[in-house]
Formats: sequence, C-alpha cells, structure tokens
Amino acid sequence: MAKTVLTFGKQEFGQCFPGHLGIQSLSPAFLDIMYCSAQHNDLSLRFWLEIAAPLGIFPCMLLSPSTPPPTPPPTPAPGGLVIEQTNMAAPLKIMNNKGLVLGVYEAETKGDPVDVASSPSAAYFNKQTDGQLASYDITAVCCLGKRGTRYSKQEGFEEGWENIRAAVAGGVRALRSVGETQVDVDPCLMAEAAAEGGHLALFEYDELKNPEKRKKRVSLACLTQHMTASDPASVENVSSLWQRGCGKAEGQNLARHLMEAPSNKLTPRAFTELVQAKFANRPNVKGWYFHQAVSQYGPDAGRHGWGSLCAFIPLCENMPGGAAIKPGDVVTARNGKSIQIDNTDAEGRLILADALSYAETVNPCLILDMATLTGAIDVALGSAATGVFAKSTETFNTLQKAGSRTGDRMWRMPLFSHYSGQVTDCQLADVNNVGKYSRSGGSCTAAAFLKEFVTHEDWLHLDIAGVMSNKDEVPYLGKGMAGRPTRTIVEFIHMISSS
Repeated sequence: MAKTVLTFGKQEFGQCFPGHLGIQSLSPAFLDIMYCSAQHNDLSLRFWLEIAAPLGIFPCMLLSPSTPPPTPPPTPAPGGLVIEQTNMAAPLKIMNNKGLVLGVYEAETKGDPVDVASSPSAAYFNKQTDGQLASYDITAVCCLGKRGTRYSKQEGFEEGWENIRAAVAGGVRALRSVGETQVDVDPCLMAEAAAEGGHLALFEYDELKNPEKRKKRVSLACLTQHMTASDPASVENVSSLWQRGCGKAEGQNLARHLMEAPSNKLTPRAFTELVQAKFANRPNVKGWYFHQAVSQYGPDAGRHGWGSLCAFIPLCENMPGGAAIKPGDVVTARNGKSIQIDNTDAEGRLILADALSYAETVNPCLILDMATLTGAIDVALGSAATGVFAKSTETFNTLQKAGSRTGDRMWRMPLFSHYSGQVTDCQLADVNNVGKYSRSGGSCTAAAFLKEFVTHEDWLHLDIAGVMSNKDEVPYLGKGMAGRPTRTIVEFIHMISSS
C-alpha cells in the first residue's frame, strides 16, 4: 500500500494566484479516501473542497510518496490537510532527494475542476505516474491562473508571466520548507519567468548569522523531461530562456545583497573590491566604474550601435564630523556650477551630479541614472512602479515596454521647466540642492536639479526610492531589499541593442 501526503500551502499563497486548485481532477485515485484529517476534524475530501476551494486557500500543494507509518494517522501542520489513501499504484520512478514544481492552469469556468491536460508538463507526469503526479521525492503543484492570460492594459504588464513568477516562487519556497535542496522547475511555457520567480524567491541575506541558522541553499534546474526528443530545438530554446532568466535573477539578487549589507561591512572600498571580484572574468573592470562589452545576448549585440556599456558608481560615506557639510554651505560641481546646500539630507544628488557630468565624457548614446533619491516618489507612487524622468519620449516608451515584460513597471514623471525654476532661483549659488517651495514636488525638483548637470538630449533619471524594499507587494521577492528595477534595466539594454 502506498501513501500520498498532500499539504496545502498557507493562506498567503491564496493572495498570489487567482482561483483555486480542484484536486479531484488531478487523479481518479484521489476520490478513494480512507482517512481525511484537517486540524483533527474528520472530513470527506468533497466536503473539504466545497468549503475550502471557493475560498482559494490552497493554490499550492505538496505531494510526497512514502511508506505508511506504524503510528496512528498523521497530524497535519497548522492550516494543512493530510490525506491517507489506499489502492494506489506506485510511481514508475521515484527521484529521491529531489523535488519538482509543476504548474497547472485554473479552470476556464469558475467552479469547474482544473484540467491537468491544459499544462503539458502536468499532463505528461500525470500520465507517466498513473495519475499520482508524484514521480519525484516531493512535488509542489501550483496554480498559474487562467491559461492564455496576456498583457493587461490596466496593470501595464504581462500578467500571465507575473502569475508564473509568483506560482513558481510559492512552489520552491514550499519545497525548501520541507528540506528539499534540489528542485526541478516546470518552465510553464515561459521558462524565463519561471527561472526568475524561482531564483528570486530563494534569496536570503543570512551570511552574518550563525551557520546553523542559515537556510539551506536550493539548486534549481529547468524541467525538460516532458518535451519530445524529436524536437531538440524546442529544448534548446527553453533552456536558453531559462538561463536568461537565471542571469536576470542573479543580477537582481546581487543588487539585493549589496543593499542588505551593513555599511560597516560594505564600505566604498569593500564595495569596489566586491564588484571587481564579480566581474573578474570580464574585460575593462576599473576602480570605481566598470566598462563591459554587451555580450550576454550574442555576438551581434555590438553591431547595433551599442558596442559597450559604461557604469559609473559614485561612492562615499555620509558621516557627521568637524569637516562635514553644514546648511548654507556652497560647493562647486565638476561642471563648474556652484551649489548652495540648504538641506544636508539631500546629499545623494550632489555626488550623482558629478557622476552624470563625468558620464558625458565617454560620448554615450544615452544616459540613464538610478538612485533612491527622494521619499517624495514613494509618497507619489509607492512600490507599484519606478518614477522615470525622461527627455526622450521614444526612449521612455522602450523602457516602459521593458518593464511590462519583467513585471517591474515604469511610470513617467514630469520634467517641466516649472521645476527647474525652483532650484535655479538661488540666493548664493547657481543652483540650490532643494526646491524653494520645500517639499512641494520633491521628486520633480530633485530631477530638475540633476538636469542642470546633464546636457545630453537622451537622458533618463529613475527615482527608485519607492521600489527599494518589499514587504509583501511582490510575492516572489519576500521581505527585505528588492533589488528593483535590475531586470527591467537588463531587458531595456537588450531591447536597445537589438533595435
């Protein structure tokens, strides 16, 4: 007699994915129930489904084949459901010490059971394992929303791809929570999004904790077993998209690592050394900036006018002391303009001004800067989108499209001369580091200040203060520093280099 244990995901997963998972549709064997326990209450599976399914509280579940225990029926984890079954055929092959994340689509009509055949991978494993979906040590089945979900004009992003990221994230977290360290992930018809969701969900900054308290590292791989061997091109394409998603997630996780690190552990010197180490195998990594060939997307990338990418990162420590800047001080920027400092808390724009001025010396096609510059942009947009101040509408449109693909949206803010007048109307210098109307339009006057140090006609300023951290807004990121909008910038560069 074989046994299958189903543990449904916590209710928070229900907020990530629409709809619910109709378990009875996954296998006829699930209807043969000998014992069902939900928080010590005996219930039939159908009764449980009638109560729980409409609430959508279990879009992620775990299936694990095991031998029957000699002890009484198992007690479920809080909020979980354990089902013991008999008369079930053993899986064809058990992948010991390895987990699987499978995606299935929501039913087309509300209330109908999930059609496993709508997901190629789930249909394949359902057939191969006689309807148990349990050929691995443990399997997480996650809801991908409605099949065919595409770009949402209302939301401004590819909604189906966001569903995949969130679903895979829930699956890999569930598997990590039960001790799995190797997981195969269903590409869910969009391998790039699946790779991003999985790897971003696993990020942890715990290197300063006791080793015993650190979470085990989980290795993810793209599932291609269900693909036909007669179509190697399809497997190659999916694997390529998976690697691209891994690269984007790795970049965002590096940004999160740098953001989380305490300032005494990541001084400007330590920051520079870390970046140099990360890019040690790349050409032209120098001191406080790196100059890198755009080769991630193939040898043709440099033939479209973007032969290289230059990044400039101004680094310094902002500390009190006898030589610290005081309100009312005047300094001179690299381009010769004098700056009256009326707000010492608006210090980031001072070093950014010099970096922008210096960037123009390399004759760039365009200039894009990012900074957690103002609390005002957080008040205006919250964490829904990055605020963008752009000179070129065409370039902004490309950036916005990149954001719609990554799920990390961009929203255009005004770069009016109205705001420029508020920073250039200055008593002691050419420009003031705050607007004369104090907090009014704070993010706009900050952008207007930076504009005084850029002459390039194709310049974008991204105020990322609002998207700096994540509480629970983006389900696949978890709590802490978000690393946004790293993936959007990578996608933007790819789009520009390919246009």
